[in-house]
Amino acid sequence: MAGLPKVENVQLPTPHAGQIALAVQRHMFPMEPSLPDRRWLHEQRSKLIHDLVDDFSLEVQDWGNTDSDTPAEIAEGILISIAATALVDIAKRIASWIKERKKKVRESNGVLAVKLKRPDGVELTIRAGAGTRQSDVVAMVRSFLEEATTVGD
Repeated sequence: MAGLPKVENVQLPTPHAGQIALAVQRHMFPMEPSLPDRRWLHEQRSKLIHDLVDDFSLEVQDWGNTDSDTPAEIAEGILISIAATALVDIAKRIASWIKERKKKVRESNGVLAVKLKRPDGVELTIRAGAGTRQSDVVAMVRSFLEEATTVGD
């Protein structure tokens, strides 16, 4: 697992005012899952991103490799416009993605990590881990997104 990519190492593009750049890392396992399981994890992560965009009517400038035919551990380079009116709900949704790893691949209904980047170049990485409290994650993401919507005003 040491050689697998980490979301912390992803170079996200700098978004414009009112946007965020996003990278989402799927769960990884000590022994890399079979191709069908890699495809399933890739599709589950893609669905989370599409649901976020659809449910909050967000505008996407770039989907990055979200819908790539080749499964990847990290979906990166996604540029999304963020509406200030939906910040709390968007923060809650992103926080809900952060889930502990399950022993069985098909039980992993969340992601391992999320990396966000604001127009001022500041980045926030949130990784699933023991003691990760949803309320703390929501507060961090909300505060981060609030800054993204005010940069350039």
